[in-house]
Amino acid sequence: MDPLSGLRGECSLSCLRAQVRRAETRARKKRSRRGYSQRTRASFCSNRHSSYEEIPMSAHQNRTSLADLPWKTVKGHGQFLPMQSNWRFDLVPSGFTPTYTVNARDTRVEEFARQEHPLLFNGPTLCLEGINPKTRTVSISKGDFYDFLYSNILSPVPFGSDRAPSAILASSVLPNALAVSLQLTGPNGEFLITSRSDKLAVGPGIMSTTVTGGIDPHDLQGDNPFLCCAAREFKEEIGVSLPSDSLQFRGIAIGARKLQAVGIVDAICGDERWATIVSHATRSDEIQSFSVIGKDAVAALLRQKRFTEAASMHLFLITQRLINC
Repeated sequence: MDPLSGLRGECSLSCLRAQVRRAETRARKKRSRRGYSQRTRASFCSNRHSSYEEIPMSAHQNRTSLADLPWKTVKGHGQFLPMQSNWRFDLVPSGFTPTYTVNARDTRVEEFARQEHPLLFNGPTLCLEGINPKTRTVSISKGDFYDFLYSNILSPVPFGSDRAPSAILASSVLPNALAVSLQLTGPNGEFLITSRSDKLAVGPGIMSTTVTGGIDPHDLQGDNPFLCCAAREFKEEIGVSLPSDSLQFRGIAIGARKLQAVGIVDAICGDERWATIVSHATRSDEIQSFSVIGKDAVAALLRQKRFTEAASMHLFLITQRLINC
């Protein structure tokens, strides 16, 4: 039996209605990103901050501190920093120093969009600037998606294989755009896995965890932007809300190729909620299909199928029991 056949097939009327609701949500999401509206995503985050005031960089460790943290090397994948919860997030100025002009960046991105992704658009991101374990503080800055797309995907700098990913993020040559990988686990240890849409600019047509997405300034409305982003993306893509107490922030992973800092988030749900989520899991603009995979089959699937770099590391960490899920 094909392990990826779990949720394929015709949609019921309720599924079609769910698709319409998600399409409307995605349309609002795109309008929000273009206008940087603070209101659209407020409902996805609890314990909102009234505002995040930018703190001068002189009051924080700069990016070089990222290389000195106790990163764990994950052979064949990259590095992982276990962090758990109860971290404070401070907004600071960006330490990114572009090696290109905005005109050169936009010209290359527009060429890429014309050839492969005509619906591509820029938007705000949050970027990693520093982590201080003593004060349990994560310093973040604001950036643009186009800077990440150009620096990490379209025109990557050849750093060489001898430099650790964390050492590269500690420099000023990458924007350090942050993202989230959320893996949902069912009551019997099964995983909800996705196949990404061919329309995506990053990682089109390959396998991934349940939900992924870039963190942006709207996610500052929660105490932990990683958890806020995970909850928001799950609601937008699946159409079902996850209780905030079901989300567990595990730490930050950096892939050796893409060099993006990704928050690792896990969620476990019981029988009733799992059944609701599986029934709502239908294809969307960003997700081509869903599959339910037994935990024992994940290791073989990682060898057989192509996964995103973040998803491959996330699932490897779970299967090797380097994080508990």
